[in-house]
Amino acid sequence: MRDLINLLESVGLANRKPGQKFANSTDEVLTFRSLNFYPERGQYNDADQLTQEINRIAQEIGIDSNDIVWSNAHKTNFKGFGIAHFTNDNNQDVYVGRFFTSISPNRADNNFPNNAIPGGYQYQSKSAKKENVGYKPSDILTQFEGNSVESIVKQVNAKFGEGSDIANALGIFIESDYPIKIPKGDINVEAFDNYFSEILQPLSLVLGKPSKGNAADAELAFFGDQGFSTCVINFNKDVSGGLSDSILTNSAGSQIKVSSKSKGGANASATNILSSVKELNATADGKQLIKEYKEEIAMLEIINQANYVDGPLSLAILYGIISDRESKQIKSLRDFGANDPVIGTKALSKNLEKMYQSRSVRDPSTIKPMLHILAIVAHQVADYINKNTRFGEVASKILNNGALIQVYTDIRTTKDQIVINPFTVVFPSETVSGVVMTATKNYFSTGNKGKLTFKILKNGATAADTEIDDYTVDTQPNYQPSRTVAPVKAHSTTAAVSTDTETLGRKRRSKF
Repeated sequence: MRDLINLLESVGLANRKPGQKFANSTDEVLTFRSLNFYPERGQYNDADQLTQEINRIAQEIGIDSNDIVWSNAHKTNFKGFGIAHFTNDNNQDVYVGRFFTSISPNRADNNFPNNAIPGGYQYQSKSAKKENVGYKPSDILTQFEGNSVESIVKQVNAKFGEGSDIANALGIFIESDYPIKIPKGDINVEAFDNYFSEILQPLSLVLGKPSKGNAADAELAFFGDQGFSTCVINFNKDVSGGLSDSILTNSAGSQIKVSSKSKGGANASATNILSSVKELNATADGKQLIKEYKEEIAMLEIINQANYVDGPLSLAILYGIISDRESKQIKSLRDFGANDPVIGTKALSKNLEKMYQSRSVRDPSTIKPMLHILAIVAHQVADYINKNTRFGEVASKILNNGALIQVYTDIRTTKDQIVINPFTVVFPSETVSGVVMTATKNYFSTGNKGKLTFKILKNGATAADTEIDDYTVDTQPNYQPSRTVAPVKAHSTTAAVSTDTETLGRKRRSKF
């Protein structure tokens, strides 16, 4: 049932019903009334027609088109739009628009996110209330590095007030032995368990509180005689900060990453994973893994040491996707521009010509031929490695056996109390459930933003939970930062809206 609820909520405004509430951090409330898409299906012919229709709909509603607050910036490929109608606390109408490439007749396919309402408004579902209660480290802390027990207490008091229920809970946790009993008061128990525990977990280790599992093994392996008690605590500055939720760093500069139980994904580079390879030398099992996984580690070294061009091309040669001759042909396109002929000029082999034509570009005038074919090769390398090698499994083991521990909370409630039992520490960690190589974020037909990267899947997340997009169409033909939208404006009208050779892989298969 929870999965169903989460699915429905992820659909966004297309799943909302009239009367449902959205609120921001200052307790201002918007009530959802309707959402309509224009056109009903497909797209308008061009920007002029799009603008004409926006003006027409605004006139029907009884407002000026400039009064519509847009949740995203318009781009040349956006040829449809949606308008959401809300009313505020004073029963004034608020209209929020969003641009789309085209409109699907299936409303749920038109992603108008719940959090796409300027002004910080969030849908007030049970899950959203937990998200918005402000118990995440990123919500509470103003100092994210070098934290002591005392500095954390000070920041919690500053956030919630001395004597508040949540500040009182932290004080009791620090001073008490398990089971720790905390007055429930007005504490949101679900948010306390899910988010505030990200602060309590590293604190419990630094404070030397007993735990279930094998925290002592990780402590001895990576800290030696300098245990957890000498550590400072570092936190992520944002919710999606990476593989771990906090990092314990001792006086010698050694670290252990602490991961909580939340499911999701984290971005990583070859350097990130190779740093975990170095950590493996701390344990006998880790040293054995380095010997066993030398091929996969060699692949990481290629990505890490080569530049963004030679990295994917070297891997493509090793895996038989292209030949060495074809790699040189790709590099020979470096000075070609968008108007320089490539196909049929013998600049590329027949194999590369076919690959070149397999990727469409929304705006051909922006294409850079070498980057275009490089993007195709990079994506094919990532796809091949993900589907035909054990890289994902190996990278997961490398990360889990490095200086990473998984910590599970054990919290139960009575009528008036929150009862905290000893936390469970798992090492090697079970945090990483998969690693997916991706070129999507950095390789485009029109530019490049870096090397091959990796999506780390945490705590049971799958590739479907990541943001790896379809690479057959260039996703950033004219990349530019999104503009900052203005605050929501209210209006008095009450009208309703109507509408990765041999070492690493198989022998090369290219005939060139």
